[in-house]
Amino acid sequence: EGQCEGTENSSHVHFPIILGCPWSSLSSLTSPALGAFGNGQISSGATSIALSDNIVHPYFFRTIPSDALQAQGIILLCQRFGWDKIAVAYVNDAYGLYLSLGIVELSLQDEYDIDTTAVSFSKGNTVSINNAVDQIATLDAYIIVLIVHDTDLMSMFSAFEAAGLTEYPYFYLGVDAWFDTNRIQASNISNFTVGSIGTVPWQTDAMPLDRYGADLQPIIDESMHIHSRMLETWSAYWNDTAEHELLLETPSSTAIYGYDAMYVLAYALQQYLDDGHVLNAVSGNIDILRDIIVQNVSFVGASGNVTFDENGDRSQGLYAFGNSDADGNVNLIGYFYPDSTTGNLSLSVDDDAIVWPPVFTAKNITPRSSILNITSIENISPRVLIPMYFFSGLSVLLVVFFAITTIRYRRKQIMRAGAWKINLVMCCGCFCACLAMFIYGIDEEWVEAGPVFSFLCNFRLWLWVLSYTLLFFPLFMKTYRLSRIFDEVLHKKVITDTKLIYVILGCVAVDLVLLIIFTSVEPLQRFYEFGGYVQFDPIDKLQQQEIQYGSCETENGT
Repeated sequence: EGQCEGTENSSHVHFPIILGCPWSSLSSLTSPALGAFGNGQISSGATSIALSDNIVHPYFFRTIPSDALQAQGIILLCQRFGWDKIAVAYVNDAYGLYLSLGIVELSLQDEYDIDTTAVSFSKGNTVSINNAVDQIATLDAYIIVLIVHDTDLMSMFSAFEAAGLTEYPYFYLGVDAWFDTNRIQASNISNFTVGSIGTVPWQTDAMPLDRYGADLQPIIDESMHIHSRMLETWSAYWNDTAEHELLLETPSSTAIYGYDAMYVLAYALQQYLDDGHVLNAVSGNIDILRDIIVQNVSFVGASGNVTFDENGDRSQGLYAFGNSDADGNVNLIGYFYPDSTTGNLSLSVDDDAIVWPPVFTAKNITPRSSILNITSIENISPRVLIPMYFFSGLSVLLVVFFAITTIRYRRKQIMRAGAWKINLVMCCGCFCACLAMFIYGIDEEWVEAGPVFSFLCNFRLWLWVLSYTLLFFPLFMKTYRLSRIFDEVLHKKVITDTKLIYVILGCVAVDLVLLIIFTSVEPLQRFYEFGGYVQFDPIDKLQQQEIQYGSCETENGT
């Protein structure tokens, strides 16, 4: 009685895999030690990439995804928001070193091409922290990935504040070692982290089911039910005077991974016994158990679909992005995971859910790694436009006055002698010229670039060309008539106004034909020329104004 099948007449059996340390620094020490004696461990919180080395850590398993996935998520997030230059401040231990190396290695790949500089510091060493901050201050990198343990958070941000790196234009990306509500609030750094984004262990109930893709929803739905049962059990134990065992009234962010770790061991043990293997008080075959975990364990747990790769790492784990608010609460805004079909990382971020730092929103800009060029089209100065319109309008009034006067007194001898019909043609030319001046004063402040502006570009050209012909060609015709009269002074020579007008109309017809051909073959379009930069504000390092001016040209620049 009380004996387990497979034991050899003993109520005590040895299971060679234990629930291991939740921290990378301790796991990197305990794993080789346990492995040397044919034992292994499964961790719910150790994420260091170094633990993926199955030569050094052959019997190490974890239900939380490794930092390799976290590094990929950080790089993809940078790519999504166009951050092509970042700095990484990392604590020089097994966790920080390998996570920073993962970020740097990924950033060097051609598909990302992100300029990344990593700076290390020693845990708990204020001098080392200050030196690292001083190095970062010289990089002109405005996106800073901070890999630090919660014990150094206040020291780190105090050093950043002293160096002037906690306000605009600097923006911080956090990692799972410190980026959660409890640590931010306990460290009293919410004034520094407001609006920051970080990678956090995925939480089952942090986002509604409809926020997930159709391929994930069935798995997440099942995980939510399991998680709900876990919380009910936890609450029941807590209320049943088990506070001294649970320690926390609410499970921590890695509790779901510890929950699934126990089920991994249960499934592995069940398979081990079903296959006819035996556990005794001395040992169990760790290699057989390892193969079972890597090859056979697959179930949906509180943390999603639980499977393992050859290194003992979680192979289809989810990770999340969080966003810190003004009170230090970290709210999930998205998730990422390796797609089991393509092997690529799938990423989903709800941009509308992001609350950016207030200093950025006040400037109507999101965090950037490089200068934002804001294009501004230079308009015609009112000091030029108003006088031009005034005198053009005055000219129109004078033209109308002279045209009305000419028509009214056209039967007068002096008007007839002055060729009043040709004078009216000249008035038309003057009117076209003044109208063209009005249209030349229209810019992007009045009309947006597009088909309408292209029409105005060509229409004002037509008016300007026709105004020259209608204004100056009648003068040439009058001069021509005088020259003919004086050349043949002894002969009576009559050249009527009507004949001259026919010639003028012929010239206008030639203009129209040429303009039609020109407009059909290569019409004028609105192009914009670079006119230099103007800095918005001497202390604004992220924005500058690019001045452009519009010009009506053909595609070949004429």
